[in-house]
Amino acid sequence: MSMATRPSLRIRGIYATAFSALLPTHGFDVVQASPVIAERLGLPADGVAEVRLHDRPDRQGVRLEGTRKATAAVAHALAELLPDAVPREGRGPAHWEVEFPSGSKGALDQARAAVWPTLPGHHWLKIIAGQAVDHAEQSLAALDAAQPERSQCLSAELSERYVCSTLRPGRQVFAEHVKPDGRELKLPGQVVSLERGRLRLWRSFRPGGTYDTLGAPKLAGDYGEVEQLADSWVSRRRYLRPNGSLIGELYNIQTPTELYPSGVRYLDLEVDVGRWVNGRVEIVDQRELHDAVQAGYVSEALAQRALAIAEGLRATLARGAEVRLTDWV
Repeated sequence: MSMATRPSLRIRGIYATAFSALLPTHGFDVVQASPVIAERLGLPADGVAEVRLHDRPDRQGVRLEGTRKATAAVAHALAELLPDAVPREGRGPAHWEVEFPSGSKGALDQARAAVWPTLPGHHWLKIIAGQAVDHAEQSLAALDAAQPERSQCLSAELSERYVCSTLRPGRQVFAEHVKPDGRELKLPGQVVSLERGRLRLWRSFRPGGTYDTLGAPKLAGDYGEVEQLADSWVSRRRYLRPNGSLIGELYNIQTPTELYPSGVRYLDLEVDVGRWVNGRVEIVDQRELHDAVQAGYVSEALAQRALAIAEGLRATLARGAEVRLTDWV
């Protein structure tokens, strides 16, 4: 679709300023702007919208309403513009939706910051504490000049108050393990610690069956240790017997980890690296990543990055070196 024939858009929700600034530079007409957006960006409050873009209920992405052809065009355009956005065909009035993992939120933060005072992590924080973000950014807008240090400080304060302080040891939380096709697996765990963005969780398992990839039987009393680092592309899962002996390790490749009051969230990029107790190290599930690319959920560039990370992990583990999650931020 040429830029001249791209659908006109009505945009609402927490991503409205960012998209209203970004999309006109890529051939889209933004119409029916809200009073706030019309004033900020000088966009028309009238006009005919071919596609209506608004937040998903969880605000982890947007839904697109309009004709199937027009919404598909917008969904694929958003996926091309953002580094890890996931377009998915839907049903009903919202024919398409687009999920925004960490990288896409960061890109939209930058688009918004180019036109309006914006905290680092704006869209992530808006999901968690929208009113507090609005108040903080109003204080920034009242200043005569941009103050990056003040902006960073306000963002850190909100993160500590609304996220880090809630992830207390002993609390039950979830890892929201989002598959490319949209399935969300909520993996339960108990907080062990949170230090400098590094969240450690303890998990228990029911006996019966075997551990995925590792193939070892699940026995009574087995437990797991999970390590997630904010902004890292890799998380670590260790599986242990009741006496502490290691069953094996899995290193999950994913979009950068986001911390939330409920735990963590990321898009699983399917490919993993396993390490067995006999020293075997292997990249697994590459077929699943290939299928996600073929289905249009994961871009070729994102898939190549996931595979490069997997190969780097494999090489590190094969030579017996320590894997540091900070190396993959």
